[in-house]
Amino acid sequence: FGASLFPMSMDRSIQSFSFSRPLPPTAGVAISLFRSGIDNISGYDNIGDNTGILYNSWEGYAMLSFGTTFNKLSVGINIKSLNNSLIGSIKANGLGFDIGGLYKFNVNNQLGFMITNVSGSYKWNFNYDNSKHQYEEKLPMILSIGSSSVVSNFLILSQFDFIVLNKSDIVSEVNSITDEIEYFQTEDKIESKFRLGLEYDMSDILSKKILLRFGMNQKYSENFKDYNMTMGFGIPFIIDNIKLGFDYAINLNSMNNNFDQLFSISFLYD
Repeated sequence: FGASLFPMSMDRSIQSFSFSRPLPPTAGVAISLFRSGIDNISGYDNIGDNTGILYNSWEGYAMLSFGTTFNKLSVGINIKSLNNSLIGSIKANGLGFDIGGLYKFNVNNQLGFMITNVSGSYKWNFNYDNSKHQYEEKLPMILSIGSSSVVSNFLILSQFDFIVLNKSDIVSEVNSITDEIEYFQTEDKIESKFRLGLEYDMSDILSKKILLRFGMNQKYSENFKDYNMTMGFGIPFIIDNIKLGFDYAINLNSMNNNFDQLFSISFLYD
């Protein structure tokens, strides 16, 4: 069992829950729920005056996961039921599909990959100006390649993400001279993101196991200059043969406004 809560600045929040169990001899299955949203969005009319109405918006999914192991290689899939709710009755739903793999070179070194949204889209249905509107929004595909290594008391994690932004299907305007249709994004585009994580096990210094963590999270961009810095700790412990873990992290420069916090707790039954 796992549960996480992100209380974030600017009325944003993220919640997640997961449950997994083994399927002998070498497989496993999991169910996950994820929701992210923002509250208290002020409404304005078409001349910029505040309407005094507050709106809420959220996006999330329910996910079924399955994986199995072949010697040193593990592979898995996700099937996601997607939901998106904007203000009023503007809503969307859809399906998403992910695949991934993990190769264990040895006890201390692993390499993994994941393709998010191999297939996935939202189908929007809403009423606007007394007319019904429907369209399909394709989700961008993300290729992630990551590694983990244990060196002495340090765990080193790294990950590269490559996000494929497809050519826009949304019309931006019609050229009044040539009558040609112009789009918001005229060609496919690939953006990159890099993440680095360090974890230090303080068991040799303290009598209790405490894990100190530091992270560097690059924002999606065409260069490697814009990062968020994070830090935190983890405390694993055992109560009545139940293995528990409490984790805390803080994002120091999120949105250039205050900071974001993450609390997680996990339970493992042998």
